Amino acid sequence: MHASWDGIQRMFPRAKEFLSGVKGSDVSKQDAAMNKQSKSDLYQGLFPIYYLSKGFGLLPVRFSRQTNGRYSSKMHMIDIFYGVCLLLLFICAEIWGLWRDLRDGWVHSTRLKHQATLNVTIGDVVAVALIAAVGVLGAPFRWKYIEEIMGRLIDADEKIGFINAKKTRRFAIIISTSALCYLITISSLDIYVWDVQTKLKRKMADKGPINYSPIYFLCMQALVIEIQYTVTTYNLNERFLRLNKNLESLLKTGRHFTKKDMSFSSESKDRTAFTVCTRTEVEARPARVFRTPKVSDWTVGEGVVQPCYATTTESKRTAVLVSQLLTYNWEPDVRKQLELFSLQLLHRPLDFTACGLFSLDRALVTSMAGAVTTYLVILIQFQKADDTKDENNNILKNATLLLQNVSSLHNSTSLKTVS
Repeated sequence: MHASWDGIQRMFPRAKEFLSGVKGSDVSKQDAAMNKQSKSDLYQGLFPIYYLSKGFGLLPVRFSRQTNGRYSSKMHMIDIFYGVCLLLLFICAEIWGLWRDLRDGWVHSTRLKHQATLNVTIGDVVAVALIAAVGVLGAPFRWKYIEEIMGRLIDADEKIGFINAKKTRRFAIIISTSALCYLITISSLDIYVWDVQTKLKRKMADKGPINYSPIYFLCMQALVIEIQYTVTTYNLNERFLRLNKNLESLLKTGRHFTKKDMSFSSESKDRTAFTVCTRTEVEARPARVFRTPKVSDWTVGEGVVQPCYATTTESKRTAVLVSQLLTYNWEPDVRKQLELFSLQLLHRPLDFTACGLFSLDRALVTSMAGAVTTYLVILIQFQKADDTKDENNNILKNATLLLQNVSSLHNSTSLKTVS
């Protein structure tokens, strides 16, 4: 998965010759179809996540439509400045909210009534702020790699068949709307519950869940980062699906293949080079995108894990299909390229990791469930310990007052007896 594009071109020097080997009317049909497809490239399917990312300051890039119908992108300093200012606004607002909630002591605080609660809340705020900072400050450095792989995917579409932009756009809208609605609903319920509890014993006007509202916007920024990751992985998975369909079609038509059938041999040679060249373009430098350092927050789960798992599964299926193709009789140059393709799939398997620490697959969901359960158990135990401590302190205070009253009563009785 770390192969360079120049190395891939040297590995498959005859790929372009195979693609240009189609003659007659097939050439004109293919060129007409390719010209039609190139006008509707990958950028059109990314506009939902494009506008959403720009709104949260996570994409300092502007798309512009060219005269030939395709799109180009250019980074702007004003967009970078906007993202940094928005990040600083949320972080400073949250710091000010915490100070506003704690300036009169823990007794009057909305949430931070104990030392354990203070430590946990500060840790959560710092973690979410770090995620948002990585997304905003790292966006200018990540874009050139994302732009490069988008160009590779567009070139792959022109060879294996165009992926409908409406399908990509629909997926981006559904995943973005669902994730944001889920987060907004959970945040609204959290604010409502804390507001109800605060109103029952509110003594100061500057207390309440409003002091913690900036953290919800930081969570939204972190969520949009994960949506970007999900949409990118989905696009790669769609190319694997299309590639596997082409390989399956080649397997079905190649069952009756013989060495004497030279006309079919030339056609199969073209189709094999077609898929081989496409697969190499899809694999060109993906690790720079999918191994970008990223800290996972609480909303990570199936939204990120499932596309990674599906893409990895499709890449393994591609290796199986190529192995099946090797069982047929091909021309020597075609077989050589299939063997090289198979070796590439074997020695450079597709894998999604978080900085190389752990793989993004379904096993991660189980690990996260266990970690969250442990976290909640420890948090509840600390909360119970603090509550028990408060109850013990109240009992001691009541006992002290009772002893003082009894002592006063005893002294007054003694004085009466003496008199």
